[in-house]
Amino acid sequence: MGTNPGNLFAAYYDNASQRWVPVGGIVDPQRHVIVVQTTHASSWGAWTWIADALIQGIVAGFKLDFGTVLNATQAFAGCADSGTNLTVIIDESANKDYLGSCIEGGDAVHAKLRIVNRRTFFTRVTALAGSAPSDFKASADSLAPLGRQSFSVDFSASPVAEPFVLRAQPDIPYTLANSILQLVLLLPGAKAAFDANTTTKAIKLIMENQHIVAAGLKLAAGDGPAFVDEFNRALAELPRQILDQILSQAAQPGSLLAKSAGFISTLFSVTQAGGVFIQLEDLSASALKGPGEVKFYSNRPIVSPTLTPPPPAPMTAPSSNVIATHHGDIADIVVTNAYRTEGLGYPTDGNVLLVVQLTSKWQDLWGEGLHFVACCEATVASGAIYELDHTGPDSIKLGGTGILCLFSSNLPQSATITGVSISLPHSTMGGDYSATDIGVPPLVVSALPAVPSNIRDVCR
Repeated sequence: MGTNPGNLFAAYYDNASQRWVPVGGIVDPQRHVIVVQTTHASSWGAWTWIADALIQGIVAGFKLDFGTVLNATQAFAGCADSGTNLTVIIDESANKDYLGSCIEGGDAVHAKLRIVNRRTFFTRVTALAGSAPSDFKASADSLAPLGRQSFSVDFSASPVAEPFVLRAQPDIPYTLANSILQLVLLLPGAKAAFDANTTTKAIKLIMENQHIVAAGLKLAAGDGPAFVDEFNRALAELPRQILDQILSQAAQPGSLLAKSAGFISTLFSVTQAGGVFIQLEDLSASALKGPGEVKFYSNRPIVSPTLTPPPPAPMTAPSSNVIATHHGDIADIVVTNAYRTEGLGYPTDGNVLLVVQLTSKWQDLWGEGLHFVACCEATVASGAIYELDHTGPDSIKLGGTGILCLFSSNLPQSATITGVSISLPHSTMGGDYSATDIGVPPLVVSALPAVPSNIRDVCR
């Protein structure tokens, strides 16, 4: 008949389903027969593959697996979005469309949350260090398309909890491996041959394939033509490797699965598989965007610090001297010391160093503490104003205390400081600052003591 004997197989007619059921078989070209073992007498016939029909059947099956990702409504059933829940705020501004997020229940202190992978590829999700306490666990495998995870977050930390932050990014190696495996599973007779153990082994075999490794690198770099070439090379060899090394199909040369894999690996390519190509194109575009983040905030009411001020924090500055104090709505400010800066390595030795203790009385709606400082200035007796640089913590939580070190590199040693100004935020939404003037007694720079070693350790 001109047909490759390796592509011939036997099938019998099933009267109940009224269709032909392929079973494989060993071809004997000398006798022109196909040998099979059977337990029943039926109507048998010799068959071969119709390439276009087989490929289109595999493509249709693969599209069906991933097409539902575009309509993820069912994945959010019984879960409120951030617009209808009054206890938790979900910030997806930096999400890059990787995850869907919603609120299953709970309250502003203990919230039950859910995430859903709304991409067509596998997404690796991890919780960032420093986030609010949670029972979220990163899976050994990435989150599958439409895969979901529910978890609880404890926002009860005082005085205001940190947000819970999840980072999501495309898992290129696992997605490529799963794409190959899904194609193999769609071969006639494949699903029945796989179990959890063989599936794990197959994924490992695929991820270690040199063409898959190269394809992943090309995909991450956005090199489409090179990726397609490497991926097609993998498609040409992996189905047979999986059968031989994982399922031991080499010992069953007449099986339908071995026949279908041997035939399809010579014809199949990623450009023919529309569903695969769409999925991997989505993966490539997303990989170039980098990771995204979703933040969950407690929206429990914030008590105004002016109504319930925190207890005064203990003095933490390494000094017993107090030069000036200022009690404001945003912070309590204590200037504890003034020194000359010899030996600190600042641009000009002999200039001034002021040690300031800040006690925060402020927070924004997101639970963030005092973020200082927009700018600091020193006024001298002549009326001139000199900008002061500063070192210290990035922020101080409500009720917390931090040491701010102010210094100048261009104050004349003959100058006399008559005032200090520190700009602090004055809006609960952040971003706006106003100057807080602190009255200090006249400080003659040249008459200030040299900075001691313990202050050098704090302010260097």
